[in-house]
Amino acid sequence: MTSVLAVLVGLAVVGLGVRANAADDTYLIGTGRYDVTGPAAEVEMMGYAMPTQITHGIHFRQWSRAFIIADSSDTSRVVFVNVDICMGTQILKIQVVEKLRSLYGDLYTNDNVLISGIHTHSGPAGYFQYLLFELMSLGFVKESLDAIVGGVVASIQEAHESRQPGKLYLNSGLLAGANINRSPAAYVRNPKEERMKYMSVGNDTDHEMVVLKMVGTEGNDIGMIDWFAVHCTSMNNTNSLISGDNKGHASFLMESAMSPPGTLPGHAKFVAAFAQSNEGDVSPNTKGPHCLDTGKPCDLVHSTCNGRVSNAWHLDLALTCSTAHASLQRNSSTWGSPSMKMPRSRSLVPFSSDTRLSISQTWLSTLVARSSTPAPLPWARPSQLARQTVPEPLTLNRLATLPIPYG
Repeated sequence: MTSVLAVLVGLAVVGLGVRANAADDTYLIGTGRYDVTGPAAEVEMMGYAMPTQITHGIHFRQWSRAFIIADSSDTSRVVFVNVDICMGTQILKIQVVEKLRSLYGDLYTNDNVLISGIHTHSGPAGYFQYLLFELMSLGFVKESLDAIVGGVVASIQEAHESRQPGKLYLNSGLLAGANINRSPAAYVRNPKEERMKYMSVGNDTDHEMVVLKMVGTEGNDIGMIDWFAVHCTSMNNTNSLISGDNKGHASFLMESAMSPPGTLPGHAKFVAAFAQSNEGDVSPNTKGPHCLDTGKPCDLVHSTCNGRVSNAWHLDLALTCSTAHASLQRNSSTWGSPSMKMPRSRSLVPFSSDTRLSISQTWLSTLVARSSTPAPLPWARPSQLARQTVPEPLTLNRLATLPIPYG
């Protein structure tokens, strides 16, 4: 992965015309950070595709961390923004660039602004422009998108104002014990030459961590960007608190370690971004999946617990989506076209209140129909419905003993 990321950094810096001073390899480097925390109540979360996972508070806040690297003559630059959200979106990029253009003209464009999400599964949804992603949030949530756009722009503004001469250092190493392959039975069917690329540490997972370090010409530490492959799913789908999960927490710990004691979250001069890399099918839950009903490891081949498919809610979801699709086709005015495509304009159309209610009722009725017991808890499996218990929310797993940045 080192070569891949080195190429990406090289393309971003050199390909866009950003070059260091030939004499001393000096760049102009700016960093910024700003709050992007979205609606903390009654908004579906993005990541697990679990409509019953709705925000009910804040574990710790979401942040946007921006890095500007410009050549020593300050004539060309690149911006990398790492955001504590599930992923970047097209509408997010469009609106950020539009606001930057109103502030700085053509200095920041689609070509030199890069936005990356840490892939937390514990943030508000509703900031996408495509139907599939909006189904889980029951429509577009303007408050969610506005919070992210405003915070990303503000972090870039801070980075723009804080530019100073500095140098870049790139390094890499292997980190064991922090991730596992979540689909081992499928992965072992890959060709041997593919698997041999990741055998240095084991468990069929990329363990390489890459760090881009930024240091001022006076020797002062400016910031860093870390790339490592691991899902932000330390918080499971019973969590209802907004959280940056493991990468957001890592940023807090690193920034705290590089700051004077007592520095409040979000006020550190040093900006540390823990960005996402090739994290598909890479889990942070290193002990592997365990069944809620038995406490024993899951059957990795058939995804069953106690002889039964444990994630049957996906079947319910498929039925719910198909029913919602048919409902929306009958009410094409909701979307403006019989084919249910999003309008081509940038003004997004949310689900109407009637449609939101229809989808919610379809979801609940589907779950009730699949259980022989009336369902007081729409997210519980049949065995749990009989006991009328709620799955116990997961804390930060391995990070539970570390200080948590509240507020």
